[in-house]
Amino acid sequence: MLYLDELTKTFRGEIRLSEPLAPYTSLKLGGPADVFLIPRTKEDVIEAVRWIRKHGLRHYFLGYGTNILVSDAGFRGVVVRLADTLTEIRIQGTKVYAEAGASLPLLVLETIKAGLAGLESLGGVPGTVGGALLMNAGAYGTEIFDVVETVEAIHGSKVLKFDREDIHYEYRKTNLDHDFILSCELVLKKGNREDLLEKRKNLLQKRRDSQPLEVPNAGSIFKNPPGKFAGALIESAGLKGLRVGGCSVSTKHANFLVNDQGGTSSDMISLIEAVRKGVLDQHGVKLELEVKKVGFE
Repeated sequence: MLYLDELTKTFRGEIRLSEPLAPYTSLKLGGPADVFLIPRTKEDVIEAVRWIRKHGLRHYFLGYGTNILVSDAGFRGVVVRLADTLTEIRIQGTKVYAEAGASLPLLVLETIKAGLAGLESLGGVPGTVGGALLMNAGAYGTEIFDVVETVEAIHGSKVLKFDREDIHYEYRKTNLDHDFILSCELVLKKGNREDLLEKRKNLLQKRRDSQPLEVPNAGSIFKNPPGKFAGALIESAGLKGLRVGGCSVSTKHANFLVNDQGGTSSDMISLIEAVRKGVLDQHGVKLELEVKKVGFE
């Protein structure tokens, strides 16, 4: 790709060309990225973002790939992987600093060990802190923006810190799509460590009992419509077990569409559309995707 020689002058991380993306996603689907960057430091990330924006390059910032569906054709542009960079977590009193590439489950565990309450319901939500902030991740009545104080992000070419009041957030959505999240500061409350550990344990077991975690999946594929549950709508429409190629609607949880027989992204897209049509025909409800499509534009 053009401009790579320019990037190598300031970028100290790893640069790969035509890197397959499937291994970096929880669905194990998707073709290659033209350019795949693995930063070593926060400065690397900032340099990469400035380079991308200077040249107007198509780009995607990748965490653990737990909430995305990548096209079979891959991604024509630059993918920046953060899961092994920007992983610092610091706890001081009831304030918590977490970088965007840190594991969300690890953040939850570390705050619980410190006797802090507020994140324990998110203990089973996979992915990175940055991904959780971008989509206002939540579970069991808790959302991460319930405890966010500030978010540090690259806005344009500048690194800025936004107060929560400056950010628009709602159910599984924020207006941070055009910014690159670097870190956040959270404010939690003191709690009983043992009680919090027990709550986390029970919720993790509930997930294992009710979700097909043993096969490649992207979590909930559809958002819950207001006042309803997507999984219940899919199940009552008789769509559990529906299959397209190597992908199917889980018989364990109907809002999990899984890659259980070596499917393709095309299989998954066809299955998504079949489920949407079935629910619309049966219930008059149009399901909205929670999983993000990458490389389909």
